[in-house]
Amino acid sequence: MGNNASAEKERLELEKKKIDLNEKERQLIAENSKKKMELEDEAPRKRDIDLRTEESKRNYELQRRKADIEHQHKIAELIAQMKQTKLQTGKELVFTYMKTINMIIDQNSNIFRSSEPLLNQLKDERLPEPIKNTIQNAINKAFMGYMNTQELLDYTKHQVNDLQLKQDDEFTRLLGFAVDQELITEKNKLYLLE
Repeated sequence: MGNNASAEKERLELEKKKIDLNEKERQLIAENSKKKMELEDEAPRKRDIDLRTEESKRNYELQRRKADIEHQHKIAELIAQMKQTKLQTGKELVFTYMKTINMIIDQNSNIFRSSEPLLNQLKDERLPEPIKNTIQNAINKAFMGYMNTQELLDYTKHQVNDLQLKQDDEFTRLLGFAVDQELITEKNKLYLLE
């Protein structure tokens, strides 16, 4: 009986161990199934995250390109506007040049008109010499304001050049500001200054 009790005890212990092993096996199978399900759930999630990341990258690149195109478009508009301004400035310079020439011609005409009666008086031989000298001095003073053709052209050219230099300096300053603000490149600036 002692052997039977001992064998029974051993059998019970083996059975208990078998039950424990079966329980552990079920737990491992359950854990493996759970992990497998988690991995199966995680794979689509990871793929979904990867797809969203790729889509975000594409959208970012698309937005960056769109912004770059808009920036280039604004630069092109600015260049066209500056070219138009430069053309308009050139027209204004020609107008100023012509206006200045016209004013000087009017001034010369007025000098001639105002001096004509005095010149006619000088033709009178009966006038005493001191009066003739006085008339001659008046004529000389009047003609001091007279400009001959070359003086007229030189004066006007000088005035227009000064105005053009001021406008060119302002234009260059504005372009420098645009380059500093990264609105245009140095190459665009040089193109506009041509």
